[in-house]
Amino acid sequence: MAVTAAARLRLRLGVAVQILLVLALVAGTNALVARNPVPGLRGDWTEDSRHTLHPDTAALLEGVKDPVELVLFHTPLAGRHPDREAFDAEVFVKTDLLLREAGYRSRRITTETIHPATNPDRAQAALARTGLEDSAMGGNFLLVHARGRNIQIGFSQLGSLDPATGQIRYHGEDVLYKAVAEVTRREVRMVTFLEGHGELDPTEADDGLALATLLNREAYRIGRVDLARGQTIPPETSVLVVARPLQELGREAIAALDDYHRRGGNLLLLIGARTPAANLRHYLETQFKLALRDEHEMLHDPKGTLPRYPEWIVAERNFNADHPITRPLARAEQKLTVVLPRVRPLTLTAPGVCTSLLASNPGSWPDRYRPGYYARQLEEDEKVPGYELQGFPMAVAVDPRLPSQRLSGDQAGRVVLFCSGEFASSQFVNTFPANGALLVNAVHWLSGKDAGERIAPVAIRQVRLAMTDPDRRLLFWAVVVLPAAVMLLLGVLVFWLRRG
Repeated sequence: MAVTAAARLRLRLGVAVQILLVLALVAGTNALVARNPVPGLRGDWTEDSRHTLHPDTAALLEGVKDPVELVLFHTPLAGRHPDREAFDAEVFVKTDLLLREAGYRSRRITTETIHPATNPDRAQAALARTGLEDSAMGGNFLLVHARGRNIQIGFSQLGSLDPATGQIRYHGEDVLYKAVAEVTRREVRMVTFLEGHGELDPTEADDGLALATLLNREAYRIGRVDLARGQTIPPETSVLVVARPLQELGREAIAALDDYHRRGGNLLLLIGARTPAANLRHYLETQFKLALRDEHEMLHDPKGTLPRYPEWIVAERNFNADHPITRPLARAEQKLTVVLPRVRPLTLTAPGVCTSLLASNPGSWPDRYRPGYYARQLEEDEKVPGYELQGFPMAVAVDPRLPSQRLSGDQAGRVVLFCSGEFASSQFVNTFPANGALLVNAVHWLSGKDAGERIAPVAIRQVRLAMTDPDRRLLFWAVVVLPAAVMLLLGVLVFWLRRG
């Protein structure tokens, strides 16, 4: 029976419709799985469930009430920093997967990965949409945005490198949990700067603007208070900053600081050499057993001093790896440099009253500060026993939650003291990024924002496939040439059979 042209057309149309229906079924199934509208539809089949979110993270993401935007800015290093390239690539892959999981959890969460070098328009649009400045585009980072607040997270915060084993540990889920919880909080944490005594001004580009900008990126609100004019410390203040006062704080100001601290307020003090602080010195010694030396003395560290800048101490190690403030610096995948100019000597009058965060090198000693200071050798009659075996604390933390440090009552807040005031200025924060990171970590700890790791880090298992040139050629022939040749032969065979 001959097949008519109309029947042949109907047959072809039927096959075409069936093909379209199959494609629609595949596309619809993929869309269904991607959006995950049915609980439990997706599964993690990996051996160690590495793609499964912690229950606390899942509950937080599923319960967000406001739109949350997660934007990952990443530019491959591509040989520019060979020592960091592998670390950067591993952290990027893990973070990209983490964002996808976060996007599956709630329709209020939108995620985006941007390559600024190849997609500058998308990068600029994301900056404009979130209100982030163009100056924030340096390096690779994760941006968390909600309720008009931004938190910028660098790759050094998302992962760390174990120097002993060389293994990468990923902290991204814990960091993401804290960032999302912070930007979706109803109350905004406030950092108040003391003024009226020549302190660093958070609104001046040459003073404290760089530090204030970093805190704004971490979703803090900046305030100012002048106790000399009778103003009171705002009750919503999470951290009160006393940054390098150039004039003596009066007894009324010291009393206000003490009252604020005893009621649970947290203090960040930056007191270096050349800072008149007789009243503050007396307060610190009586309340916290911290003995600051005279304002005309300066700590000299021969092992950590640059020849051209004898007044500066360069710290690349001696970070306390067990404290939340300095732990990220001690465990960073690359060596970080903190520079502290004109460090004021500090001695501890009682053991265990505080935790040292950063110390000078063994062999450092207090010296008399004078204009045009130059490095010199310590005379034999100036040496004290044991000075070559230990350094001086340059930053300390007091936590009343620890019994040995509960000196001002059970309700007292935390205190962090840096023995350098100018290291928080814009000049040093902009030039040495680790200075800013250290200060921001201190504010996090003081305000309770960084209350330890809620979610344990995971080790990234690096799988490397090493192939020789013969292996590559074999793979090319097996994957590219052989399938094409088989298809060609099959086509010739079918053609020959039909002709026959």
